[in-house]
Amino acid sequence: MRKQVTTLITLATLLAALSIANAAPLATSFTYQGELQVSSVPANGVYDFQFRLFDTLSGDGTIVVQEVLVENATVTNGIFNVELDFGAGPFAGDQLWLEIGVRDGASVGSYTGLVPRQKLTAAPYALHARKVGTGAVASSEIADGSVSSVDINPTQVQRRVSGSCDSGTYLAGINEDGSVLCALLPLGLARTLDATGAVGKYTSIAIRPASGLPMISYYDATNLDLKVYDCSNAACSAGTARTLDATGTVGQYTSIAIRPASGLPIISYYDGSNVDLKVYDCTNTDCSAGTARTLDSTGSMGQYTSIAIRPASGLPMISYYDATNADLKVYDCSNAACSAGTVRTLDAAGFVGFYTSIAVRPTSGLPIISYYDSTDFDLKVYDCTNTVCSAGTVRPQDTAGAVGLYTGIAIRPASGLPIISYWDGTNDDLKVYSCGDSQCEN
Repeated sequence: MRKQVTTLITLATLLAALSIANAAPLATSFTYQGELQVSSVPANGVYDFQFRLFDTLSGDGTIVVQEVLVENATVTNGIFNVELDFGAGPFAGDQLWLEIGVRDGASVGSYTGLVPRQKLTAAPYALHARKVGTGAVASSEIADGSVSSVDINPTQVQRRVSGSCDSGTYLAGINEDGSVLCALLPLGLARTLDATGAVGKYTSIAIRPASGLPMISYYDATNLDLKVYDCSNAACSAGTARTLDATGTVGQYTSIAIRPASGLPIISYYDGSNVDLKVYDCTNTDCSAGTARTLDSTGSMGQYTSIAIRPASGLPMISYYDATNADLKVYDCSNAACSAGTVRTLDAAGFVGFYTSIAVRPTSGLPIISYYDSTDFDLKVYDCTNTVCSAGTVRPQDTAGAVGLYTGIAIRPASGLPIISYWDGTNDDLKVYSCGDSQCEN
């Protein structure tokens, strides 16, 4: 039987006499790892080993240490690990070689000597096993892939970059932990979000404040449904299209708002089958669940809806057109879910209430509504004088021709003054009306 041992790692000799300040003396034992092959095949089993120290690579030489015996050592796939202790005496700085003998663990016979003897090289007192001196380890001495992110100081060394930025955003920075910081590209990008049929009329968009993610309500003209697109990033380059209400012809004239306390979206829209005003109350932030509610069914109600949230109470208010009576109306929700409330007629002077848009003035909390007067072809506002809009004043704003269709109203945060966008039907122009005071009197 031919046996062979291959040394796998450099041996470290430890001097018992060595001591350092504030530390216990180092031990004199060291670990030896080798590979044992039998007939060129890695051995497996239990073996006895004999270790002797010589001062020459071959020949008789001088036996520095007679022997250290290790019995019944386990060898697995050729690899064995043993702890050897020759004492401190032999390691005085002279070169030494280790001679190894081996026999089967069940044997009591002589040892078979293995050649060549293994040269012992010193790692100076193995002090680096406890502390590495500054600059003592060169990059060539560090195995590739052996340093992980937990081994580095992130304030001094950048960890591996992880993550990526969504379409429509760019890499704006890298955090200490390697995660990425993304920002919106400073340019416009048009994206198709839903192409499953004739979809996308009567859109309305709102931003969820906690996540900064947009949500869009719209009408599916193929299936006659109310839908939303739930954007999964700020650029809305990805997301999920969801059908919210599919009971008949529903989803025209949508308007969406986010309730600030809960972060939950709420959508007003028109039920064309029953000619009713409806609302969809989302019960989670992605609007994957919720309840559709009919708010006003007293005739043909609910076209040209617009919804806003009153900041102090968190209660929605919806402006819309009463097609039966040709009036401007509001639905004053008495709770955040809009499961109850009050219908109010605001303007009944002629054919009024088309193209409504509602906003709430933040300082006073009072709603204000822009709309079109089809009798006089004017842009008008309804200035609510209390938060429930049970009283207020109708004011014409622009009367120069057929003006005031497709209105949109917003409140400028610094001044608190309303501003209204609309279409001039006489001249086929886009116009804006900038109110000179918060009531739009001037």
